[in-house]
Amino acid sequence: MIALTDFKENTIPVSWKTIYIGRKLNLINSNFIEDFATQYLIEHYKLDNINIIELAYGLKDDFEINDRLEKLLKELNIKIEENSPEREIEKRKWRFIKLQSLLYKNYCNSELIDAIENVYCDFDHPSEMNEFLIYMPPAFDDEYSFDNHSVEENLAHIIQRFRNFLVKEQLELSQY
Repeated sequence: MIALTDFKENTIPVSWKTIYIGRKLNLINSNFIEDFATQYLIEHYKLDNINIIELAYGLKDDFEINDRLEKLLKELNIKIEENSPEREIEKRKWRFIKLQSLLYKNYCNSELIDAIENVYCDFDHPSEMNEFLIYMPPAFDDEYSFDNHSVEENLAHIIQRFRNFLVKEQLELSQY
């Protein structure tokens, strides 16, 4: 499961929008929300919001968590329209964290590629991930020729593309 520290370690900002989208994507549990709400209250110690207090208290009932979260967003006047650029940024944050976490697993190259493909499917096939999927045609501007290399060299090249993508993605997402 993804933890709040995963965002901090990667300098990806978390907001109530991030929490909301993570919840909609079923990527976080009540502990994540509790940790964020607690941290939020510490940083905003003058804030007296019953919904944040209840979320920090550690609600375990999914219906109640979702209800409090919806009320909080309404109180804070936070709207996230379906298919809006704002929503896409928040989804990209979650996708980045999931992809970044794959690097810390003890995967061989082919297992890592399989795990990347699973995230690709989970996030509705984002085109920016095509360059490091084994079954997608290589980019025309790539001078690397798959025909001139072994399977293992090709997998290593794809994983290097993946790592390059993560670096660029982290730099961009850290601005939001």
